[in-house]
Amino acid sequence: MRFVQRLSKVYRYILEIRDRSLITVAEELDFLDAYQFLLKERFGNNLQIHLQLDPAVKQLHMIPLSMQMLLENAIKHNIISKERPLQIEIVAGTRSGTLLVRNRLQPKQQQQVSTQVGLDNIRRRYAFYTNADIQISQEDGWFSVELPLLQSLGIPDILVKREHLR
Repeated sequence: MRFVQRLSKVYRYILEIRDRSLITVAEELDFLDAYQFLLKERFGNNLQIHLQLDPAVKQLHMIPLSMQMLLENAIKHNIISKERPLQIEIVAGTRSGTLLVRNRLQPKQQQQVSTQVGLDNIRRRYAFYTNADIQISQEDGWFSVELPLLQSLGIPDILVKREHLR
């Protein structure tokens, strides 16, 4: 019963935010809670997700479903097993003004070639709202994606971005 309730919450969230350009980190975390429950049902303790967030970042904004896409990316490209549980960390702070999603690199042996559609999608959507780049790195056994957190969807922010595009 709890699985159906969480699945319903995930689906409802996707329907509710489909026309929104930005959401608060708090909204995305609420969704992530339900989504993480579904992942735990699927992978059990073989998937370990650790959150380390400054409470002040919850009022900042981000592109909807960004965290979900990054979790799916990690799951798609890495081994998840009892012998090799996949570790994913989500870290955000006001000092950095970013949200970092990183996972231990455990590449699948017969991995399909990455099209990077998900990462390109996130990049394009963020590019409309900010000049800040999405940072993607692979070092010390970790794959990391760092997303800029945005103050708000105010008209001045959009005008600054449009001015930059000219």
